[in-house]
Formats: sequence, structure tokens, C-alpha cells
Amino acid sequence: MTSSITKPLKNLTEHAIQLAKSDFSPSITQALRSIALKSKDEVGRLAGSFVFMEDMLHKYIENLKETTATKEKIQSELRIAHDIQLGMLPNELPSFNSDHLIDVFAVLKPAREIGGDLYDYFLLDNNNICVVVGDVSDKGVPAALFMARSKSLIRAVSILMKKYDSKEIDPGLILRRVNEELCRDNEMCMFITLFYGILNVTSGELIYCSAGHNPPYILRTNNNLICLKSKESFGPLGVLEGIEYLSDKAKLNCGDILFLYTDGVTEAMNSSEEMYSDKRLEKYLKNASKMTSKQITEGIINEVHSFSAGTAQSDDITVMSVKY
Repeated sequence: MTSSITKPLKNLTEHAIQLAKSDFSPSITQALRSIALKSKDEVGRLAGSFVFMEDMLHKYIENLKETTATKEKIQSELRIAHDIQLGMLPNELPSFNSDHLIDVFAVLKPAREIGGDLYDYFLLDNNNICVVVGDVSDKGVPAALFMARSKSLIRAVSILMKKYDSKEIDPGLILRRVNEELCRDNEMCMFITLFYGILNVTSGELIYCSAGHNPPYILRTNNNLICLKSKESFGPLGVLEGIEYLSDKAKLNCGDILFLYTDGVTEAMNSSEEMYSDKRLEKYLKNASKMTSKQITEGIINEVHSFSAGTAQSDDITVMSVKY
């Protein structure tokens, strides 16, 4: 009687030890199944429980392998999508056939692998450069696709209007036409806030229009900071057809800086749930008139990250500085 009880219990003990080591030995498993089939007492039922647990562990491990492989594939595809998205953004300033120079630098930091912010700058002709910063209403893959569509439309409409319209190009009219296209087949009701500006590098004149976006700043050489608010406030692109967007004008003097950003900067939160805020941004910019565009842009990014240290980035962050 002692042998019939202690031997199966010994096998159970050995099996539990091996199981803890993740060693599914066939010989021990077979012995355990034999106990479960032959013994009808409590020891047999205990052995049966071990057999059932092991079978479930086998299935769980196989499912885990499949899930891990699928997750790794998705992560790999997202990394590729991240590289493709950032590859869509300009990384060097186009050259002008002019003695006038501008210094442009921009950074986009997605909250996830890919995001919905965008920036762009491109030449309309030898004297005019377009600067664009936008923020899609969502994050992740849907926002990235809408961002790509918006960016392509903005550049295409701008170039076509400049080529075929003899009048002075109007940012408000460009945004109106882009809005009409984005509203079509927009079943997900996504939208994008956007600032669009055209800077004449010869005169320093800036013609701009805002579609519900954060107002940019102009930093003068004397550290005077101007918030560039539009005369009229209009909604974002992609919401309602038929909206008219009106352009406004400003003037950049030699050494002035145009600073563009998305709300991921001012709405970044720290561990105390305080936002970085417009006030902190303005305080930083007022002491940045002697910096280059790269120094200002990277300085803001670093300041926001330091402010929100210990908390996960909740929104995409985009910053662009244009020094005339």
C-alpha cells in the first residue's frame, strides 16, 4: 500500500519540478498519464489534473508562439511604415536662384510608431517657398494615411495653381480646394488643422492662412514676440464642404524667425498633470532670437521632453523654425 501511494506521488513531484523548469519530458509525461489511467483514487485524480494542466500549457505555448510571431511582424511593418512616413518629409532646404537666404529646420516626433502630424516646405518658384505644419485629429495608422493624403494634396494643389493661375497665389484658396477634396469619401470623419504660409524670400512678405491651427509666432531680432493670429477663425480641413478660408499677411525682416508647431508641444503633460502651455513656450522663444533654426527647434523638443520626463508622450510633436 505504501509503495502504491508513494511511488505515484514521487512521480508527480518529479513531474512538477520538471514542469517548473519547462522541461516537457516524454517519459515522465507518459508515466503520469499511466497513473491517471490506472489509479482511480485521489492520486489518480491528481495525476489527471496534472495531465490536463500540461495539455493546456502545451496549447498556450503554441498560441503564444503564434501571437508573438504575429506581433513581431506587425512591429516590423510599423517600423517600416515609420521610416516611410518620415521619408516623406523634406530633410534639406531647396536652393534659390537668389542672394536672399533662409534657414529652415523641422522635427516630427510621433507619439506612436507612426503619427498624424505633418510638416512640409517646398519651392513655388525662385522667390517663394511654402511652409506647412498640420495635425490630424487621430493618431496611429489611420492618422498617418490621412496625413499622407493631406500632404500630397497640399503640394499638388499648390504647384498646379501656381502653374496655371496667373494671379498671385492665395493660400486661402488653396486650403479651400484641399478641403473640398478631403471632405470627399471621408467616412471616418477625420480632419486636420493646418497652417499654410508662402514666404517671399526677396521681400520677406508672408502670406498665410490657418485652418483651425495653433497660431505661430514671429520672433523679431529685438526679442519682441508676436503671436500671428488670423483675422478670421475657420475650422479644420475635412469637416465641411464650402468653407471659405481667408488669407492674411505679415512681414519678416532680416534676422526674424517664424516659429510653427502643433499642440503636442503646448499640451505635453508632466507627472503632476500640468501642461507645458503657451506661457512656457513664449518664455523660451523670447530668449531665442540669436539662435539658428536648428538650435531653436531642438531646444524646444528637449525642453518639452525634460518637462514631461517620467510620463509617456501622449500626442505627436512637430516643430518648425524658419529664420529669414
